[in-house]
Amino acid sequence: MMRKVRENVIYSEEFRKVVLQAYPDEPKIKELLDANAYFLGRYLDDGCCGSGMVSVSAEEIITARGLGQQAEFCEALFERANKEKLRSLAYKMWGKQWFED
Repeated sequence: MMRKVRENVIYSEEFRKVVLQAYPDEPKIKELLDANAYFLGRYLDDGCCGSGMVSVSAEEIITARGLGQQAEFCEALFERANKEKLRSLAYKMWGKQWFED
């Protein structure tokens, strides 16, 4: 099924805030956002895992425990989870900006 694409999309302020929060140091994303570019969706899709999962290597877990840095590790995991959630939200919002369904 083909999705109906909106014409002359101008990104909403709410969407702009979420994207800039999710990607504060990504000049290409900001450039595409400022241009109201459709291709921004490709970058947003690539930037999130989409599953809502955050991966952690076994080495990171072992190192954190061995160094007695469990609290720092948990904080880092929390930050990764928040970042992933925000990036997933940005991509979801992008679809609502561009498609009529």
